[in-house]
Amino acid sequence: MPAASSASSLRTRGAMLCLLSVLALLVLARDAATHQGLARYDRAVSLLLHNAGTPLHAQLLGGVTALHSTLGILGMGALLAACLLRRGEKAWLALWCMVVPAGMLANLALKHLVRRPRPSFDGALPHLSNFSFPSGHTTGAALFYGFLVLYGLGRTAQAPRRWLLVLAACAMTALVAFSRVYLGFHFPSDVAASVVLALAWTGGVLAIAGLPTRPALSKA
Repeated sequence: MPAASSASSLRTRGAMLCLLSVLALLVLARDAATHQGLARYDRAVSLLLHNAGTPLHAQLLGGVTALHSTLGILGMGALLAACLLRRGEKAWLALWCMVVPAGMLANLALKHLVRRPRPSFDGALPHLSNFSFPSGHTTGAALFYGFLVLYGLGRTAQAPRRWLLVLAACAMTALVAFSRVYLGFHFPSDVAASVVLALAWTGGVLAIAGLPTRPALSKA
């Protein structure tokens, strides 16, 4: 496929992903505000996980959530940025800035737009005073690992490696999302909205900027 046609196809798919994800995000935001749809089960699921929690699991998942805080994501991003600069891949560094830090700012803006209170349980971890919808940790993880998928897919044409990369990114994002609900910091619909927001933002960036070009890869 010619490079121009491939780039145009990528932008079209990015725009479609953005549009569909924005529609899903609007539904989730409405449900969170009206306690309909997925949000009807939020408190029941959160309470179930809270009651089933153990100190050991809380400690392990606390480590996962700490690693994917804003500082954690930006710290890992700084290491990635150094690697990209060392490789001379400035276009990928610019794309990372558009996807991850900018996407995290969009998450913060959406928090203040929806203004959903945090979950509150007896005996839970310290209650946070900022807003719950969507989860910043989960959005940051989805954006960061999503970017790694985009970068990695451009470096290998082998299907097994590509699937492994995608599955690993999904697993890490799901683990972060689960940790936020398990620890009582978010409702399930909060973390679901975070993943959808990350898809919408990444799709929008791809629709506008596309991907940096690379030489054709061999499947051998």
